[in-house]
Amino acid sequence: MGDVRPVRASFRLGRIAGVPVGVNWSVLVIFLLIAWALAANQFPHSYPGRPTWEYVLAGLAAAVVFFLGLLAHEVSHAVIAKRNGLQVEGITLWLFGGVAELRGEARDLGAELRIAGIGPLVSLLVGVFFGAIAVVLALAGQRGLLLGSLAWLAGINVLLAIFNVLPAAPLDGGRLLRAVVWKATGDRTKASYLDKPKATPAEVAAFIDTKWGPLGETALDFLTTDTETSNRSGPTPRSMSNRASRLVYRSSSA
Repeated sequence: MGDVRPVRASFRLGRIAGVPVGVNWSVLVIFLLIAWALAANQFPHSYPGRPTWEYVLAGLAAAVVFFLGLLAHEVSHAVIAKRNGLQVEGITLWLFGGVAELRGEARDLGAELRIAGIGPLVSLLVGVFFGAIAVVLALAGQRGLLLGSLAWLAGINVLLAIFNVLPAAPLDGGRLLRAVVWKATGDRTKASYLDKPKATPAEVAAFIDTKWGPLGETALDFLTTDTETSNRSGPTPRSMSNRASRLVYRSSSA
């Protein structure tokens, strides 16, 4: 969020729409977990009797396309933010999803809604796109790994869209809730309080331990060595209203 610098990229992929795109090493962890879960469990169970290499290839391909969809989610935030006058410092893919780091504040309510809402909308459209192809193939009698991969990509992207509109920071839904409160109260400062994550460090650690175990804790310990709190005494109404600081739009694969 605005008070904490997001995780740094381990290497750069280049630029998309003029925005620097980077990847943190931790992406490899979730990439391999997704590919392994599909190739070793879901695909063999749903489509038995295929050669092992087919399952591996399908799992790797589905994982790659999933991260391309995640990148599209973040790029959409960045593009709309630039069109609305915000500076985009970069996009980083990491263990728990993607981060688009923006500098500045939306100038009005409409800009806030557009910037926050475009990411989940793109994920939803990606899911519908893959779902439509899967339906066409199913109607044509296709019953193979291609259909299974498309169906999985459709479901995971729709799930990603739904998860990211949950009204909690730092998800996109937290920004959308902020916009709703801003519209209802006419007060940007009051709405800005909703942009601060409500979870304590202990709660975050407990969630990571439950979902990812020691691997998640180790990754979090390593990643957070590069973060620093820019306002250690806590946010004030003035700092939250003006913020000339970083806004982070996250999509989560967790």
